[in-house]
Amino acid sequence: MRIKIGVLVAACATIALLSSFAWTQQPAQQQPHYPEGDANQAFVLPGATVMATAAKLPKDRGNASDVYLERHHSTHPGEAYSYRIGMEHRLPNFSQNASVHEKEAELWSIIDGAMTVTTGGKLVDAKQNGTNWGGKGIQGGKANRVAKGDFLMIPEGVPHQVTAVEGEATLVTFELPRPRATYAP
Repeated sequence: MRIKIGVLVAACATIALLSSFAWTQQPAQQQPHYPEGDANQAFVLPGATVMATAAKLPKDRGNASDVYLERHHSTHPGEAYSYRIGMEHRLPNFSQNASVHEKEAELWSIIDGAMTVTTGGKLVDAKQNGTNWGGKGIQGGKANRVAKGDFLMIPEGVPHQVTAVEGEATLVTFELPRPRATYAP
């Protein structure tokens, strides 16, 4: 009887050891680095998180970005997401293409630095990619200088391009789905 109990204990210990080893070998599931959560619940973005993210963005690229929140519960047919909150860091002397978003408005909050954003007018060499358009630049339009503390609202269907950055600029971006605005280049 003692031998049977000893064998049983040894077998259980071996199984426990092997299963813990096998469990540690399982690949970790990738989790998005931003919360998705319930689209019907409020989301608080603490100022400390904003500043910590700004400090971590690469400073050696013309446009570095990260996403805080992306909700995928859109009520608009064909929308990939409901809304997105992100951060961008811009440097001078890096080419930045012009854009138009037919199904989303953007609100930019400048948290550091200054830049000029040209809005309106027509895209130069416009190319469509789904409900977005891109171009080499903007013909016409209005140059808007924005600096720390400023907000810039870009309605859906409006061409926009960062055309100058003074030193460096960091902004929080809010992308909000809207009814489709047809853009004609």
